[in-house]
Amino acid sequence: MLGMITVRLAKVSDAKSLFDWRNDPNIRAASEQTKPLIWEDHIRWLTHTLQSDTQHVFIGEQDGVPIGVVRFSVEHDQALVSLALAPAAQGKGFGKSLLAFTDVTVRYHFMFLI
Repeated sequence: MLGMITVRLAKVSDAKSLFDWRNDPNIRAASEQTKPLIWEDHIRWLTHTLQSDTQHVFIGEQDGVPIGVVRFSVEHDQALVSLALAPAAQGKGFGKSLLAFTDVTVRYHFMFLI
C-alpha cells in the first residue's frame, strides 16, 4: 500500500535530488533532452524556473521522503506537464498518484489552469 503522498513547491535546496533524478538513465530515455545534465546549467535553470511566473515545480513526498517532481509550464490557458520519479520510486504506482494530487493542488492554488 502507498503511504501518504503530499506535494510542496520545490526549493533551491532540492537541486541535488532533481539533478540526480533527471540524470537517471530511465528518466533521460523518456525526456526530450537525453544528454546528462551539467550541474552549473541545472542550477542556472532551477534558479530561473523557481522565480518564473509560468513555471511551477512541485516535489512529491511519501511520508516526508521526496519521491518525484512535477513541473507545469504554463502558456496562456494551457500547461505542459513534466513528471519524473526518483529511481527508488519508479515502478511502484507513485506516478499516477503524484500527478493526480499535484493536479488538484495546482487547480486549487492557480485557478488560471482550470
